[in-house]
Amino acid sequence: MAIALTKFKPEDVVTVSINYGQKHVKELECAKHIAEHYGLKHYELNLTEILKFSNCPLLAKSTEEIEHKSYADQIAENGEGMVKTYVPFRNGLMLSAVAALAMSLFPNDSVDVY
Repeated sequence: MAIALTKFKPEDVVTVSINYGQKHVKELECAKHIAEHYGLKHYELNLTEILKFSNCPLLAKSTEEIEHKSYADQIAENGEGMVKTYVPFRNGLMLSAVAALAMSLFPNDSVDVY
């Protein structure tokens, strides 16, 4: 935020966090505090409905335990394919949702993302 605010006016900078149903919500709380610190508008997008059918261990409603192993270790043990901690298309969903929000909030601007 500090870097963005050296280039843009505060009214042209917003913060966004994504609730996808993760077990660890500390980053959501911290994002709000950082936005407050800089006096910025903060948006929290909710993707929990999209991911409600996943049983990925990283999700709060999962019945699975998190394997505290690297992707490389998981693949070495279980073979190629998705690791247990893969949240289905999470990053793609996040990028799409944030891009849609940015285009809605700033329809006449080119969007710079930091």
